[in-house]
Amino acid sequence: MRMKGEKMLISNRAFATNCEYLRRKKGLSVQKVADDIGVTKKDYEYYMDGVKTPPPGFVIAIIKYYGLEAF
Repeated sequence: MRMKGEKMLISNRAFATNCEYLRRKKGLSVQKVADDIGVTKKDYEYYMDGVKTPPPGFVIAIIKYYGLEAF
């Protein structure tokens, strides 16, 4: 049985894993990506580590930053 919110944590982990892959593939630092999308490095790390759930604006900024398309 899943606890409420468990699915979201799994989705956040997949999102963070894909972001990490793209960032490394492009040879970008965490600081560079955070600066470019307008968040602090600390918040970026919190979102990637699952400490905080990324807000929709952050997700949209990442999608645009890497030139991706959302479903």
